[in-house]
Amino acid sequence: MHAPRAEAQQWFWGPRGKERAARRARRWATQHLGPRQSSRACPSQMLRCHEIKPIKTRACKALGARVDPQMVAGATICGTHRRMAPRTPKHPESSGSAPHEPGEPAEQLRAAVQRFVRGFGLLASDRTPCGTPLSTSHAHALMVLLERGRRTRLCTQQELAEVLGIDKSNVARLCARLERDGHASQRRSASDGRARLVSLTPAGRRLAERVETQSRARFAELLGALPSHEARSSVLASLEALNGAIARTHASVPSL
Repeated sequence: MHAPRAEAQQWFWGPRGKERAARRARRWATQHLGPRQSSRACPSQMLRCHEIKPIKTRACKALGARVDPQMVAGATICGTHRRMAPRTPKHPESSGSAPHEPGEPAEQLRAAVQRFVRGFGLLASDRTPCGTPLSTSHAHALMVLLERGRRTRLCTQQELAEVLGIDKSNVARLCARLERDGHASQRRSASDGRARLVSLTPAGRRLAERVETQSRARFAELLGALPSHEARSSVLASLEALNGAIARTHASVPSL
């Protein structure tokens, strides 16, 4: 080890260096924690990275030694060994952003969608908004499979996941629940052994048709509660525009 660096380390690691660091730590604790808290705090609790680093840096510079980042990163105070990590700058998003004003368009949209989701009953896990005792994902899967069956098109698990906007693991559990309840059957594709084809059973088709009828009646009731034809047209146009924005910001949802 070079002599200047050894002298710099001795200046800090020696007894007098520890005393200097302890005094700085006590002064910092008295200023920021108060006399009572600082008297009960141990030096390792009082010490901060910005308190110890200037002492080492000044010691090296005073003796003409090169400042070693590894030496600056570690510290020993009063027999307590602790690795001092460098402080990372706080980013605005991590420190908490300022609250949005209620009048901002994005905040208005967020609040309106939240009110709709909660008021329409989309958060209920045991029934659909139209009152059927099924989860929302279960009911939507039934209607997707019903529409595919009407078009005489086979539906794979992957296609069902894309339409519903869920991942592979969730769609696998959903299809297993449909099969366990007797509403759907699964089989491997003859053309692709990795794909699993999903289709409705007779009981599942009857349930899907009942869910579809109740859903149409619920939305007709909701649309009829709007005060005028202009209001209904405005709501439908706004929903179409919102669906377009969702498709542009996320993966496009394939049509049924």
